[in-house]
Formats: sequence, structure tokens, C-alpha cells
Amino acid sequence: MGRVTLHLLTSEWDLPEKPESFLDSDEIERMGRFVFEPDARRWSLFRAKAKRALAGHTGGRILPWLEGPGGKPRVDQPGLEFNLSHSETLAALVVSDAGPVGVDLEPLDRAPTLLECEDSFCHPAERAELPVDTGSRAIALLHLWTAKEALLKAVGTGLQFPPTELIVRDDAGIGGPERCDQFHLRRPVDPAEIAHCLAVAVPRLVETVTLA
Repeated sequence: MGRVTLHLLTSEWDLPEKPESFLDSDEIERMGRFVFEPDARRWSLFRAKAKRALAGHTGGRILPWLEGPGGKPRVDQPGLEFNLSHSETLAALVVSDAGPVGVDLEPLDRAPTLLECEDSFCHPAERAELPVDTGSRAIALLHLWTAKEALLKAVGTGLQFPPTELIVRDDAGIGGPERCDQFHLRRPVDPAEIAHCLAVAVPRLVETVTLA
């Protein structure tokens, strides 16, 4: 059946080396394209920590990240899949030997900003089922957003597939892109524990996401 592992990575750096020492030349160039220095530092830190964590699944080797379909990162190791999402303070790296995976991580305080944005990512059937209460509606929207991001990243399209055409129901996607029905959603961490909403899309044969 295979195994899916979740690594939660904080924004603290705990090594004497600089994060850039774990990045290749293309990643260093990408880092330099950020307009704001804090964004560049945050991106490089989480990228470096994710590469270090992934090395625990590749025999200690820090492999270069390649770009797959839809811009999804991959490494040249058959059977190994992974996905990364991060906010300003936390990152989630999901590693799988069970098939493709997707993850999305959003801070809970983003929930109110999704109010009035329903038409941009919700299917009409989902909008009809949203709570009326403002607080509950905001949280429901955050759950829908993270679920759709995770599923579309697992499939490999990302938001190139219109999220308004995907319905999330019973921890699965309906009407999404090809192969979307091969995945279901898991939420392995209580949002209150990390102040974030986290969704992981895994192959249907996988029941459990293991915390590293």
C-alpha cells in the first residue's frame, strides 16, 4: 500500500550553514527574483529545510528538485513523490512512496479574507451549502480552499484547472480533472494545534498520513 509522511517545518533555522548552501544555481537565481528580501529569505529557508527533510527518504542524499507537469516539483528517484506548501511561519512537506500526493497549508487568520470570494473558487452546489453564520462560513471556505489546492496539486494541474468546476464532498473531489477520483483527503493535524488549516490529498488506498 505504501506510506505517506508529513513533515511540519518551522521558520527557525538550526544549522550553522546558510539555507543557500542547500540550493542549486537555479534556486539561487529564483531567490534573487523576489521583490522583497523577507519573501526571498522565507522561500529559501523553507526550500532548504524541505530538501533536508526529503533527504531522510533518499538515503541521506540531497537531490536536485526538477519541475514536473504543472510545475509540480519532483526528484529523480523512481517511486518517490512529494509536495510542499508553506505560509509565513510554517511549511508542510508530504513525502510518499504510495503514489502522487498534494498538500495545502493556510493560516487560520486567512479565513475571513475568503468571505465574498466564494464565486472565485466554489462550485454553485458548494455555495448553496455554505453556513450563513459569518465565522462558520469563513472556516468552511478555508477548508474548501485547502482541499481543492491539495487535490489539484496531487493530480498535477494545480489551479490551471478551474477550482469552480471541482466539488469537494465527503473528503473527495467530484467533477475535477482526470484522475481526481483516485485521491481522497486527509487532515492529520488539528488546526488549533498549528494555527493553520492543513489538507493532504493521498491515493485512495492510503488511509493514514504519518507525522514525522
